[in-house]
Amino acid sequence: MHLIGDLVFISPGSGYNAEDIAEAGEDMTHSFIKGPPGFKAGRFVFSAKIFSWITEVLAAVVGARIAKWLGWV
Repeated sequence: MHLIGDLVFISPGSGYNAEDIAEAGEDMTHSFIKGPPGFKAGRFVFSAKIFSWITEVLAAVVGARIAKWLGWV
């Protein structure tokens, strides 16, 4: 039974209070949140930027070598 002002709601099963919802299913928190805020945040951001930069430079060098080999430059 849920009392809201002068209205009474009668429903089968658990109610809609926070403790009823918390007990409704399996706790999935640890499946999605592995640590406190900031945990592993930005760990690979710097290396991803460096990898991207190195890849672009290598692609330009390889492209220049191929262009020279083909006689375009």
